[in-house]
Amino acid sequence: MNRPNIVLITTDQHNAEILGCTGNPVVRTPNIDSLAENGTAFTHAFTPYPLCTPARTSIFTGLEPRHHGVRHNINMNYRPGPPALAPEYTAFPEILAKAGYQTAFFGKLHTRHEGGKSFGLQTVQLVEGKCHFVDSPNKQDLYRQYLAERGYPKDIWKVWENNPDYAENGFVTSPLPEEDYIDTFIANLAIKHLQQVDVLQ
Repeated sequence: MNRPNIVLITTDQHNAEILGCTGNPVVRTPNIDSLAENGTAFTHAFTPYPLCTPARTSIFTGLEPRHHGVRHNINMNYRPGPPALAPEYTAFPEILAKAGYQTAFFGKLHTRHEGGKSFGLQTVQLVEGKCHFVDSPNKQDLYRQYLAERGYPKDIWKVWENNPDYAENGFVTSPLPEEDYIDTFIANLAIKHLQQVDVLQ
């Protein structure tokens, strides 16, 4: 019996109001619209928590924050409660890996599995949310390295912070061409990986 290959795509800070398939007249999301049209669209789903790290931990574990215990972001100096998943918890990629799947992650993780564990992920290439969640300016993630190699100034990704239109209108046009968008970069990392690994038979 053939087992399915699994690709999980998540978008950050992206609610249903900014999708073409849910009626937004301005935002164009043809690929997501196609997934919604040809798959199953859950029209009454909602996040288990309004912060990144707890919500992402819930995706990995299938547990609500009140059960897995993560209730604030890993980059927030906040107590009480742990900022990351305790090592005794098992994440679904770990189960998949034990079943023979090759597990990989590309993009913004913004959560952590303590005890030297990594949610069962065998390959991880981080691009942490438009470079905001890096340890220091001297430690570049893959996307910052890519922009530097392409010759962009090191603060190119700060366009929304430097442009007063963002504060007034809530959006700003990216100065980057589409082929250098962070989303394009992450997609290309994932596609390259998928082309190099064996699919399940």
